[in-house]
Amino acid sequence: NHELLDPEHAPVVRRVLEGAAAVTAFDASIGEHVAAVLPDLRARLVTVPQAVRFAAAEPFDLEARWRLPADRLLFVLPAGIRPVKAPRRPLGPFDRVVAAEPRVRLLYVGPVLEAAEGEALARALGSRPWARHLGPIPHGSIPSLLEGADVVLNCSISEGGMANSVLEAMALGRAVLAADIPGNRALVEPEVTGLLFGTDAELEAGALRLARDASLRARLGAAGRARVSERYAPEREIEGYLDVYRRLIPVRA
Repeated sequence: NHELLDPEHAPVVRRVLEGAAAVTAFDASIGEHVAAVLPDLRARLVTVPQAVRFAAAEPFDLEARWRLPADRLLFVLPAGIRPVKAPRRPLGPFDRVVAAEPRVRLLYVGPVLEAAEGEALARALGSRPWARHLGPIPHGSIPSLLEGADVVLNCSISEGGMANSVLEAMALGRAVLAADIPGNRALVEPEVTGLLFGTDAELEAGALRLARDASLRARLGAAGRARVSERYAPEREIEGYLDVYRRLIPVRA
């Protein structure tokens, strides 16, 4: 998706795609993007919606890592720290959100994947005691962490399909506030299963609405959980890939 147009990575990505017998995408919008760049691939593109399944959950003791007030409103941004995830984007809007709602806290979880972005984020967080980056945590602890969140945030510039963090948050019944990009629009129906933002002003307004309205958070979370259960079951994803394999591999009688 993003790297298909990147001067450094595009040649390799295109060679891989052009040599594939089939190319799967999590959402039709991603397939359309690929077909617009490489029209000859259109007949080989197949949409297989991504599913979510949690292994045995491991408890995560956030309190041991970051002491929070009992009445806190916790926004969690789970992502590897790199420019495409735009981790610093919410900081300006959240300066104003926290000024209006001092209970709000912003937590980053994920490894630093690009050192320069990690260093820039660390500097930006140095003057913001209401925000913290915990670094990576075991994947088995993600459900425990997200269940303790009030809102899950996604600020990505681009996603290679559906954002895992958004899908997992919805499966766990968490309210979602996400950037208005194709990969997120595939999952988030505005005002139904989450909120989308295009501008920093919309990010700020959405965060304030969610911080102030527990019933909105509950309604969006419940609708998101139902949507994932209805459309993104593991069995459906498995059957989608089996269909692709059946077309590629002739079955002998």
